[in-house]
Amino acid sequence: MKEYQLKVDSTKISIPLDECTVINKDLTDLISRSEINTVTGEQLKEKFTVGSAHIRDNKNTDGTYFKIFLEPSQFVYVNGVKQNKPFITILINSKLNTDKYFNGITKDNFREFYDIIMNENVFSCSFDTFKNARYNDTDICFDFHSTIPKFNALKTNLIRSAINPSLFHQVTKKDNNGIWTPTKSEPRKQATPKKPFVKFYSKQIDMEGQSYNFAQAYLKPSQYNDVYRCEVTVKNVAHKKRLGIEHVKTIWEFLNQDLHSIVISITNEYFVKQKLIKATGLTPSNYIMLNLINLSISKGANRSEIIKAFDLNQNGCSKKSRHNAKEQYHKIMSSDDVNKEVLDNNETTKDVMKFLGIDKSDSIG
Repeated sequence: MKEYQLKVDSTKISIPLDECTVINKDLTDLISRSEINTVTGEQLKEKFTVGSAHIRDNKNTDGTYFKIFLEPSQFVYVNGVKQNKPFITILINSKLNTDKYFNGITKDNFREFYDIIMNENVFSCSFDTFKNARYNDTDICFDFHSTIPKFNALKTNLIRSAINPSLFHQVTKKDNNGIWTPTKSEPRKQATPKKPFVKFYSKQIDMEGQSYNFAQAYLKPSQYNDVYRCEVTVKNVAHKKRLGIEHVKTIWEFLNQDLHSIVISITNEYFVKQKLIKATGLTPSNYIMLNLINLSISKGANRSEIIKAFDLNQNGCSKKSRHNAKEQYHKIMSSDDVNKEVLDNNETTKDVMKFLGIDKSDSIG
């Protein structure tokens, strides 16, 4: 187990039916269900449904589970026109990778999950088609080592740091130790883009309890003893839009994203208040540059170093572009949001160290 390694723990992926070859016809056949009067034998009602799900449910043996089923209708756009189309949907999770469970689902091992699903002989598709599947209800997680007292302190500090502590719920028992949000009951189901699902819990308790059969079949206690997990969910299209990843359409694209930044965005819903932006005349790109300038200042940059970033003379840019860059520099540096106090201190540091013959790069991290 690699501490703080971001990975997908589970997801629901969907593939267009017309890009697959169905092997087990139970998945797509029309099924009739009748209601019959047991006294008279009269058929009261007949209901037709499409297909029956293929489920591998080994919870009572090795603890693995997944499901493949047909969704008769998902929206797609064809030449800009919204249409309905059938999809094969698969619920996959990292337990399918058995003894490599703690690796999660990543771009490096995604082919292994493809092989597992194909070996069920329910349907077939190319690996490229599998990679281009839609994704939804996707759990991202990372694991870390801790002790019970330190983890309990973490829970306390999370509540103290929260904007709204009442949204956090916790339990501290020998057989259950965790903290979650946004609701006490069914937090995954009740989660919204503004109040997403976030949970911290003990993997050791999980492996010794709910996932006992799986742990006994594939893991060693040394792999999960004193291990704790943070887990968050990217719920749906609206949530992706709030996270700024609505352009990430496929599971393969998602696995290639900066998962760390996505987890930070999700957890920050509970810990970082949104600032009311003043009418400063700065554009969003100006604010990006302002943030980078303040980051540079925090690392010891001075004015001459910052202005070099706006100097386009060495880049072969036009006179107009060079003028615009200088204009942007002065516009941003006149903002009250620039950390000028630290910047002035950096100037003094540079002067003193230059006088003493000290290379600043060796002294300031």
